[in-house]
Amino acid sequence: MFEFHGWVVIRSGFDLDDPRYEEDWIRMWPQLEEELRLFGRPDHFFIHKRVNELVSVTCSGLRNHHQEWVMDFFRWVASRAPGSYGLLYIFDNEDPQYENAFRVHHLAKGELKELDDPFLSPYIPTLEDPDGAPSSIQDKAERAFRVCGECVGSGECIACRGEGKAANGLCPMCLGTGACKNCEGSGLVDPAE
Repeated sequence: MFEFHGWVVIRSGFDLDDPRYEEDWIRMWPQLEEELRLFGRPDHFFIHKRVNELVSVTCSGLRNHHQEWVMDFFRWVASRAPGSYGLLYIFDNEDPQYENAFRVHHLAKGELKELDDPFLSPYIPTLEDPDGAPSSIQDKAERAFRVCGECVGSGECIACRGEGKAANGLCPMCLGTGACKNCEGSGLVDPAE
């Protein structure tokens, strides 16, 4: 499995007040669009158009095997637009050295560096439980599946916020109980019902 998620702010490297800044953008914009078009992966890359002089590209995907074109794009940005910066997270379980870890690719000042990931690694047990282990995720998923859509799991009446009162007496929705009418105050419902 090859999973990747990243973002990059595209900056030419020239200062905004440098006359070459705008000229470089005029040349670089079609090059950027063409580079992404050549990858033929419109479902994996998205260009966020220029707003307040900010252009960024986000990417995300899950493939069966290693895909070098993801890194190729970040390498292209590093060489063509050295003022750019961003991060790319890659998990590749076919990489014998890092089969249980995300790798972080840090882009800044025209250099792309590979770093250890301190947040999501090791993949097992940080994101998934080891094979055969009781699932801590399963219990949380079961609860999330059963959360009441009306009170969003609080068990409180949404009209009176659990106080049981309204401006003119008892809350007409919960009849003064303060409990959500839909789940009877439990915060959970049976999805089959």
